[in-house]
Amino acid sequence: MLDQTQHDSPLDVQLRVLPIIVGALIAGLAVFAAVVLMVAPGGPFTSTPATAAPGPSINTPLLVAVAALLLAGMVGFIAVGVTARTRARRAWQDRDDDEQGAHAVGSVMLNTTIIRAALVEGPGLFGCVYTLITGNLAGLAAAAVAVAFLVSLVPVRSRSRSLLEHATGGSPAL
Repeated sequence: MLDQTQHDSPLDVQLRVLPIIVGALIAGLAVFAAVVLMVAPGGPFTSTPATAAPGPSINTPLLVAVAALLLAGMVGFIAVGVTARTRARRAWQDRDDDEQGAHAVGSVMLNTTIIRAALVEGPGLFGCVYTLITGNLAGLAAAAVAVAFLVSLVPVRSRSRSLLEHATGGSPAL
């Protein structure tokens, strides 16, 4: 096992870590949503009545805030994904050799994946907090959308291959 890790390129190590990071974010969000279902006022798994939640004066503004943050997170998720392709191509063009270029593209992949995950995880967590405060299960929809976006980040190898092919202009992958 030790020999294998000595021969892995830095790019391979980075790609192996990404699914673990994204998986941890997904697991954390899912567990928090499950806990919210168990303790939210009026929730399906709690005996706390929904009347314990704050009045409608705070419910609507918070729901609008959840929706706005989720929309902003989704737009940011897409925008960072698009800019990753440009950054990867620039990193490949500025390379000293192909191995260094592949490592630079891998770094772009690592950084943008973490940023994209954070952009959608935050609104998902806020949706859970909204449900926890108000008892309105609509906030969990934001968590579900966030998990869907996070799951799209998991196929790291295929996304990395696609990014490398884009960066190299269709040259054979390294």
